[in-house]
Formats: sequence, C-alpha cells, structure tokens
Amino acid sequence: MAGGILFAMVSEKAGKNYQYYRNKLTHVLKNVRVYSHELTEHATVIYSRMELALEEVVKDHPVHAHLEGIHESAKEVAVLSQKLRELGNTEH
Repeated sequence: MAGGILFAMVSEKAGKNYQYYRNKLTHVLKNVRVYSHELTEHATVIYSRMELALEEVVKDHPVHAHLEGIHESAKEVAVLSQKLRELGNTEH
C-alpha cells in the first residue's frame, strides 16, 4: 500500500520523468527489502542468544536485567525490520 502511495506521488510530480523516478523508487524499495532481511536475521540471532543467556543467569543477578533489555530490544528490532520488509515488498 505504501509503495502505491509513493508511486502516485511520483507520477503526479514527475511528468515526463515518471519512468526515471519509478525506476529509482523501485531500486530503493529493493534495497529496503534486502537490508531489512539482513537486519531481521541479526536481530533473531541476538534474541535467541539472549534467551539462552537468560536461562543461565539467575533472576536476582545484576546482569539479568541487562540481558532482558537486550532481549526485548532485539524483539522490537525484528518487528520493525519486518515492517520495513513489507514496505520493500509493496507492489507498484
């Protein structure tokens, strides 16, 4: 959906150069898709490793809270990168 909106904006403003800007936007969306996939993979590795670390560290240990923070952050990054991937997969 977002890609369609972007292409509509491009077509309004581009006039004769519509195809040029459409190709540019297609390239950008492809890069978004590629980089978001990479980011998702890294976030998944971090998330998984933090799960294992949390199993090993007792809850009252000072490091446990830091591991939980990293674990939650990795989960949020994975969700955001998935949304970026969806943007990169939009039809135009």
